[in-house]
Amino acid sequence: TCPVLCSSRGQYLNGECVCNSGWKGKECHIREDECEVSNCNGHGDCMDGICHCFAGYKGDHCENVDCLDPKCSGHGHCLSGVCICGKGWKGGDCSEPDNEATHCLPDCSGHGNFDLQLQQCICDERWSGSDCSQERCDLDCGTNGHCEDGECVCDEGWSGEKCLTRLCDPRCLEHGQCQNGTCICAKGWNGKHCSLAGCVNDCSEHGECVRQHLTTPNDELFWVCVCEPGYAGLDCSVALESQCGDNIDNDKGKRKNIYLLTD
Repeated sequence: TCPVLCSSRGQYLNGECVCNSGWKGKECHIREDECEVSNCNGHGDCMDGICHCFAGYKGDHCENVDCLDPKCSGHGHCLSGVCICGKGWKGGDCSEPDNEATHCLPDCSGHGNFDLQLQQCICDERWSGSDCSQERCDLDCGTNGHCEDGECVCDEGWSGEKCLTRLCDPRCLEHGQCQNGTCICAKGWNGKHCSLAGCVNDCSEHGECVRQHLTTPNDELFWVCVCEPGYAGLDCSVALESQCGDNIDNDKGKRKNIYLLTD
């Protein structure tokens, strides 16, 4: 129901009462110096319209259970009115050192000491991490590696003292040399990994293996056979016809006298 009259102590605007000075509450029925729950649920005193809760209680009307020391002496946290103590502390307010528990404290990997106040490992100079298990390293291994035991351990595909050299595919090593991730092929070999023979059979001893530009999207250089006069084929193994009337099939084709060399 709508409090249309707002107890005659305010105006009803936008779905709620806007109380006149000196009044409060949903229906403007409580004086400013009164508490909404007059006795603060028996867990506090009402002063100037505000509940001041006794130790162990909290809330606008002191309706919630709280810890006697809400901060738990700085050594724990309050949960449903009970102090949950951190490692090495005990007691209702976590104010007592727990000497027995110190034997079970984290050992910080043997590279630091557990601080009871901070509740964390304080690592030795050359160690880091929440448990002091990571050895610090002065080396800058960049974005392609990380430091371990005083040296760079490179990510896959990278090498070098500071992991700055890009590796090639292992196939490159058979017929080429790797230069920072690019495979430079030996004479007679082509392809990204230098695994494709460009001068098959060493041009059959009837030609020379040379690098030439071929029509490709990148206008790349490829090793190809340039045949001697009288020979053809990818490996210069095909002998061309040089005399048309000798009735000898020099190129061993099915038809005679296919090729004719001219000046």
